[in-house]
Amino acid sequence: MGSGLVSVKYLFTDSTHLKASANRNRREVVEVDESPRDYIEELEKAVNEERDAHGRKPFKSRVDRPLKKRQIKRSLTDPESG
Repeated sequence: MGSGLVSVKYLFTDSTHLKASANRNRREVVEVDESPRDYIEELEKAVNEERDAHGRKPFKSRVDRPLKKRQIKRSLTDPESG
């Protein structure tokens, strides 16, 4: 048996759908980033720390890539709706 360490994290989500309290006619078009940059940075850091602990070379960072942009319609009445 190896002396490797196994770590498991659980993520529980609630996918309940609620009717938005928003007026469909009051909205604006907003440009947002498509990539979850913060999550990728945190994940790369954890992976590289684990690789360093085992004497392996770190992976190259993928965060340097430009973010893709996309346009979404955001409600002026209830910006959290979507």
